[in-house]
Amino acid sequence: MNARRIALTLGLCMLLFQGTAYGIVGVDDNVPAQELIFPFICEGTIGAAPGEPPVFGTLNTLWSYAETKGQDTIVYLLVRNSRGVMVLDYADHLTPRDVSGGDCQSVVKMMPPIDQSQLVMTIGGKSYFAGYLTVYIGFPVEVYDSLIGWVTLYDANRSNDNVGYAAANFKPYQAEGGADPATFAEAWDWTMYADEYYLRYNILNGNAETYNWWIVLKGANFCDNKPGCQSSARLACIICDEGENCFSVDIPVPYRLNIINVANYIPAALFPSGYPKKGFAYCALQEGGFAPNSNVSFVNEDFTAFMWSYQRQQRFVKVTYPVDPKKLDKFDIKYGIITDNELWSVIDPADRLRRLLY
Repeated sequence: MNARRIALTLGLCMLLFQGTAYGIVGVDDNVPAQELIFPFICEGTIGAAPGEPPVFGTLNTLWSYAETKGQDTIVYLLVRNSRGVMVLDYADHLTPRDVSGGDCQSVVKMMPPIDQSQLVMTIGGKSYFAGYLTVYIGFPVEVYDSLIGWVTLYDANRSNDNVGYAAANFKPYQAEGGADPATFAEAWDWTMYADEYYLRYNILNGNAETYNWWIVLKGANFCDNKPGCQSSARLACIICDEGENCFSVDIPVPYRLNIINVANYIPAALFPSGYPKKGFAYCALQEGGFAPNSNVSFVNEDFTAFMWSYQRQQRFVKVTYPVDPKKLDKFDIKYGIITDNELWSVIDPADRLRRLLY
């Protein structure tokens, strides 16, 4: 065994057995944590006139979190917009083994209109409130790594006898020892750099409610808050279809939270016949620019980032005859036949190739 391999083995052993952590610091593992971080999205717009409440659509993000060590705990929740600016903070009291939570719509209602407007984002021609939430242990200070969490992207669309549908697996980032608010490094120092992120896409038809988003939550750019520093960040992607035909595409990711309407970036040459559009992409997260007050260019790939692919489909299914006359108002007349509006969705976290530690 050579010296490099011995050093790597010793380093991994130190990670495995350090402190009281349940998992490996510097790895996005699903263990109780000091801090939870996750995006939230809900369809809606601010009130049309001063004093009017926000108007919501049917898409909402629901979340819950639990205390795992059997102690009274105060957690603090920080709501940030896509640029990472805090727009709301509040506290929650968890009794031993307690479960609590919230949702995007309720959080937006807690804010004045001027702060609500900082969450507004347009995706695929629709208006949404979007940002990310940090939940961390504030008291008692001696309690460490006791939070677990769950996040669900839910749509309460009940048209045509549909009772709503959900995409689970929107797993939060569970940071042992807490996370650096700028870089997202675990325990404020352990980064999770990656050379490539692997994202699925699946757009089966051209219906209005069929689409695919890539949700990108990343640490700050090198140039953020550095006067005279100029840069831009992108996903440098190779997008492939299921026949192994591939094209390179650059996708801007200027903010801490970016929600990408994937259809806008799939090369037309991959699917000349239209739908379905199915395949995957492998992407590098890169920042390029000029160092502060100089003409020296740089490329930065040192990001701790988390990504998800949200795939959603709407299709119209022929209703079997005979149709109960009492239920006719539940269905659509489309293509000259009676149809039921079928909806489904799923979220896939992106896989990633991590850099070696040596």
